[in-house]
Order: sequence, then C-alpha cells, then structure tokens
Amino acid sequence: MSIVLVRHGLTEWNSSKRCTGWTDIGLSRVGVQQSIDLANYLNNIGYIPSLIYSSYLKRSIETAKYIRDLLAPNLLINRRWRLNENHYGALQGMSVNEIDDAYGEEFRCKFFNDFYLSPPSLTIDDCRHPQNDKLYDLISPDYLPCGESFYDHFCRVDIFWRRLIESYKQDKRSRLIVCHGNTIRAIMMSHYGLNIEHYFSIDVSNCTTIRLDVD
Repeated sequence: MSIVLVRHGLTEWNSSKRCTGWTDIGLSRVGVQQSIDLANYLNNIGYIPSLIYSSYLKRSIETAKYIRDLLAPNLLINRRWRLNENHYGALQGMSVNEIDDAYGEEFRCKFFNDFYLSPPSLTIDDCRHPQNDKLYDLISPDYLPCGESFYDHFCRVDIFWRRLIESYKQDKRSRLIVCHGNTIRAIMMSHYGLNIEHYFSIDVSNCTTIRLDVD
C-alpha cells in the first residue's frame, strides 16, 4: 500500500516569490486549474483515497477539496496544523528584494540554505503571530511558533508522520496528504532517513504527486 503526497496548487504569492509560510493565501486561477487537472489525472488512473489530510491553510484545503469532490465526495478532509508550511517569522509576506533590504542578501542566502538557522522572530503583538489568528484558537499557545528554522519545522512534521505511520500499521486504507513544499521535504526526510543535503535538493512543484510505499 502507499501514501500519496501532494503539494497545493499555485498561489499569487508563489508566483511573486513572497515568503508565504502560515499566511493564509488561497489558490490563484492557475492553482485552481492545476488542482482540477490533478483531480482528473488521479481519477483517470483509478486512484481513490480512503482518507484525506490537509494543513490548516487555505491553499492546501482548497486543493484537497478539488481532489475530494471528484474522487471521493463523501470524505471529510482531516486538517492537521502540523502539516502547515514552515513558519518564516518576520520574513512572512516579504519578497526577495524586501528581505535583502531589511536583512541583507547574505542573510537571505544563508537562511534558505541552512537547516538550523532561525528567521527573525515575530513579537507576540504582531498580527502575523499565530496566537493572534482565530484559526489556531484550539491549539496550545506553547506549540505556536514565532518563526521556525527548517529543523524546527522538520521536528513538527515528524511528529505527525510518525503518528500516521503507526496508525497506518493498524489501518492500511489509502491516504492522500495535501500540504506544502517544505512539509513534503520533511516527510521524505523522515521516511527515507535523508540527510540535510538531500533535503534542500528535493524539488516539489505545485500539484506534484509523490507516492511513498509503506510496509
């Protein structure tokens, strides 16, 4: 049996190369069409998930809904905050040029290639901090980040993945996980025991599907 990973469809912020992170951006028109095309592809190859997971973020949920509505319209979408994208702290919402202006090109290049380097943190009174978002009212504030390194994000996702694998051993129904590029990298790192160099080399395009075989 297998678990299928899907990166969400394209957003306007993906196109403009802004740090999206936990910013709740929906799909662009292109992203909607990508999601519809992917749903049709999965339908054509006869793939029908028994369980569907998404992150808490619109772009993930919307992509999952387009797939669900065609393949398995009666299924609920199980939303898991641990599947959220990396939280980029104070970098969220900033373009490449804006990051360079605020923190320098050297920092930007280092941050996006350093597994352990944290971004500048958000303060608790910043509207971008997840404690100020009603979406996370039921999540303990202790778990809500003010910014994450890629390592921090990996640790968060790894908890979800290990729990999923344990449940999969008891219930081998097919699972579809619709999430984010760095989340997929973290899952693959955990599943295959990849090193840090491999993490940064994994290319995950919008609406890419990756099948992981699980014993």
